[in-house]
Parts: sequence; structure tokens; C-alpha cells
Amino acid sequence: MLHSRASMIAFFAHRIAAIEGWVALRQDGKVVGFCLRDHDVVTALYIDAAVQRSGFGSGLLQLAMQDRTKLELWILAQNEPAKAFYHKAGFCAVGGTQGDNEEGLPDIKMCWQAS
Repeated sequence: MLHSRASMIAFFAHRIAAIEGWVALRQDGKVVGFCLRDHDVVTALYIDAAVQRSGFGSGLLQLAMQDRTKLELWILAQNEPAKAFYHKAGFCAVGGTQGDNEEGLPDIKMCWQAS
């Protein structure tokens, strides 16, 4: 773990206040995920593991795509489920690094263009 829970909460609270964001809620009102977008860049998309593959991530991504002609984002190269998820949504790999990120792990830049 690179950061404490408190530092992560503080970081994302600041990010959510500074850029566009959406939250996914279950019917009982529990937050199960969120998506953050800074202009044409999706900076975060997280869904609670307990509800992954339930449509919450797809719904949030559709909101991020709604008024855009293009989007880009970065994922870790080893994250096969994320690669499949974004590929299914129309994103293509356009580059990457061998670990030029906080985690020091290889990553992939993915882009989407509206048709």
C-alpha cells in the first residue's frame, strides 16, 4: 500500500471538488463507485469489487463520454480486466511506459474517439 486510507480520502476529496465527477449509488444509497474526468482525460474510475460487472462502471464511463469527442486514460499493463473493460467500450491502446508512474509499474495509455 503506497498511501494511508486517510491520505487517499483527502486526495480524492480534493480531486472531486476540482474536476467533473460522478458517483454510482445502489438503491439503498450506498456509494459503490466514482468516475473523475479532467477535460478529455478520465483520471479515475473505481467500482467496489462487490458490485463489479453490474453495470455501474459502464454507466459512469458513458457519463464521462457523453459530451466528448475523445477521451484518454491510463491503466496498469497488468490489469487485464481493465483492458477488457475499456476495449469493450471502444478504447484502443496508443502507448505506454515501463513504469513512469507512482507505482513504478508498466502502464498503457488508452484513447477513445467518438464515431
